[in-house]
Amino acid sequence: MKTLGIFAITIFSVFLFKDNYAQNLKHSKIASQLKTEQKTSLKKAESIIEKADKKLSKADDIEEVYQKLSSSKKKRKLKRWEKKTWESKKNRISAEKDYQKAYQLAFDVYSEVINSDIYFVEEDEEKAKALNSEAEVALIESESEMSKYSKKKSKKTLKKVIYDKLKGDLDKSRKLKEEALSKQFLALDIVLMQEKKRIMDGKDNSAWYYAKNYATVEGYEEYISKFPDGKYVTQARDKIQKIQKNPKKDLETEDTEGNMGTTKTNFENTFKVQIAASKGVALSKNRLASIYSNVSEIEEVFIKGYYKYRIGAFSNYQEAAELKKTLKRGIKAFVVVIDKEGNQVEITHEMKKKN
Repeated sequence: MKTLGIFAITIFSVFLFKDNYAQNLKHSKIASQLKTEQKTSLKKAESIIEKADKKLSKADDIEEVYQKLSSSKKKRKLKRWEKKTWESKKNRISAEKDYQKAYQLAFDVYSEVINSDIYFVEEDEEKAKALNSEAEVALIESESEMSKYSKKKSKKTLKKVIYDKLKGDLDKSRKLKEEALSKQFLALDIVLMQEKKRIMDGKDNSAWYYAKNYATVEGYEEYISKFPDGKYVTQARDKIQKIQKNPKKDLETEDTEGNMGTTKTNFENTFKVQIAASKGVALSKNRLASIYSNVSEIEEVFIKGYYKYRIGAFSNYQEAAELKKTLKRGIKAFVVVIDKEGNQVEITHEMKKKN
């Protein structure tokens, strides 16, 4: 019964070990952002993992046969254990080398993603790339732990290898690989946050631009309510104080109309970002929401048979261009300029340079 108990624990450990490797190589949330060749590399890594798992299973089968010898306290039987399990040692070394190859493939794929130019926040880029560098160091150390087993060992040599020493080396190598992957996963989580931060920043900018253009206490208070940690909260509070101290003073006052956020300003030229257009048929709010989430801030105009949809209202080109940068990828947006009469005019080189 005692042997059976040990055997059951051993088999259970093996299954946990196999599942751990099969799952750890995948970061499910980043999959949609991978290129075809990167997905192919990860599939290759998974195939190598499967091959390594089979080698471990074979090693376990061999050790099961000689389980009684390993549990003996007699030196003679333990020596027999070391000799009889030489093939098990061979399979475990070979499996760990396969794992090293698989983790290296995964590392290379994820490094491409982490080191690409996709960051919205500079501090996030520094943190993600630092984590990736730490992962690289751990992977190199893992390979170093395996270096003593890099050369093919003969049956005679493997019989002399102490099983516990071998297991300790392989376990250390494995933990370093897992540490490397864990650090990369943290870096990938940072990468995934960039699009969310870009969208939130766009909403923050847009809400502030509208509050600033309306220039009312209510407008600034609404901005603070929606974005209590927004970039412009301090400015909004300052504006409120100025209006309350001198309510008659014109603080860039604008009139508004209720047609889906249509905005008039008192700028000589007003720069906006056009995010969509439709010939003859107005776009539904659901369709517009898929392009820009805050539908109430979208201006709809009908010009020469086209419905055009715009956001923002700025006094200079640079601010409109910054808002355009915050939009989701894939949205074909561009800056337009409207004169005081409401006509769209051509953007000149001077307009782009003027602040």
